[in-house]
Amino acid sequence: MVLLQGSCELYKNNIQGTIPAELGNLKSLVSLDLYNNNISGTVPPSLGKLKNLVF
Repeated sequence: MVLLQGSCELYKNNIQGTIPAELGNLKSLVSLDLYNNNISGTVPPSLGKLKNLVF
């Protein structure tokens, strides 16, 4: 995982399963890149509470 100045780049990692709710603990997160993985399920509510995250 790469986390630089509020960006979390997790693309093309063949991640499987659900998005961990613990990502919601990254209070300075501005950008979360999860494309090109095998993610299933719903987006955790904790991500929706991140005030700096741009959708």
